[in-house]
Amino acid sequence: MIDATQLIAHWHATWSAQTGRADETLGVRLLAGYAESHRRYHTVQHLAECLGFFALTRTACRHPVEDATALWFHDAIYDTQRHDN
Repeated sequence: MIDATQLIAHWHATWSAQTGRADETLGVRLLAGYAESHRRYHTVQHLAECLGFFALTRTACRHPVEDATALWFHDAIYDTQRHDN
C-alpha cells in the first residue's frame, strides 16, 4: 500500500513530468477530494491501490505519464447526488 508521503511524491513526479512544473496545491486538493467523508469506494485507498497496480504495469504503457495523470483525476470529483457518476 502506498502511504500519504509516497502519494505526494508520486503526484509531484507525475505532474512535473506532465507539465514541466510543480503544483503542490493541486495534489493536495486531489487528495482532499478522495478523502471526502461521503466516499465509500473512490477513496484515497482506492487511488493508492490504482497507483500501486500502475507501478507494476508501467513498463507496458505507451504513455505512462499521461496514464498516471489520468489515474490521479479519474475519480477526483464524486457527487453522490448525480445519477451519471
